[in-house]
Amino acid sequence: MLFRHRMISHRLLAPAFLFAFGLLGVGVFAGCNVFEGFYEEGGSDDPEILLQDAAFALRSGEPDKAVRYLERALARDPDDPRLAADIRSALASALLRAHDISVLTLDRIASDLLGQLDATDVPSAGKGTGTFCSFDARGDERRQEVVMETATFQAIRDKRAVLDRVIGLLNDVFQFPDRTPAGIQSGIERLKGLGYGEQEIQSRLFVLSVAYLTRAYIDVVEAGLNRAVWYRVIPAGGGPAYLGFCAESPELILAVKQAAACAMDDLLQAVELLEARVALLGLDAETAAASIAGEARDAYDRLAVELAELGCGS
Repeated sequence: MLFRHRMISHRLLAPAFLFAFGLLGVGVFAGCNVFEGFYEEGGSDDPEILLQDAAFALRSGEPDKAVRYLERALARDPDDPRLAADIRSALASALLRAHDISVLTLDRIASDLLGQLDATDVPSAGKGTGTFCSFDARGDERRQEVVMETATFQAIRDKRAVLDRVIGLLNDVFQFPDRTPAGIQSGIERLKGLGYGEQEIQSRLFVLSVAYLTRAYIDVVEAGLNRAVWYRVIPAGGGPAYLGFCAESPELILAVKQAAACAMDDLLQAVELLEARVALLGLDAETAAASIAGEARDAYDRLAVELAELGCGS
């Protein structure tokens, strides 16, 4: 549901994702332990040394161990704002790696859901008696059912708390005053003031957008479980298909929209983070990053037809 499947491929996204995660180590995991050869990994309470220990654990394919070291470093609450930001950034990255959330997750989501929205030559679906649909007033045409409770959803459904933590950590790093593009720019300027380079900042923007996108997917699916049936809907006047849904009563229609409203806010935030990343690097439309941002915006617009009319908390 996050990007059109035609552009989700390892050729475009995997290098970008791995590059972004790798850049979290620039200035975070720089250097090596000064006690190397004499020091037992994880034996210090110094946040800087624990940060280096976490780097070694990640290089050794032990993200769970890295998370433990970084949690200890964070608990020391270092006064240096750059070191505190480094620890939070590294912990966010390590948590995603420890819980197997990556570009492959986004690839599977796109394959599962947007592939269904972009299907062609699908006959119209009938409407059962006593069924109400979110798109009835527009007279748009319902096509095939869209399966939302996919294997991808089942694999990450219980990881929402991890995503909450990652989002919280990186929001602490950026300290956005609000969710607007101007607020995002304020967070970028904060990191520049701490001495971060553009590549380091964009990597954090990308990782945060991954967390928001994945959480939005979980929450949209959860919003309709056992109370709505989702459909690919074709606008009566033409245009791209969008995701609509039907339920047993108008009250259920409203309840699903209310439950999905915050998820759509998350998805919009992810889109605007990706767009800020493109602007930060001054990229043109032919780059992978610009393509990802453009397709994410298009996907949001298609989902927003039904799911973004209410504000979060309505």
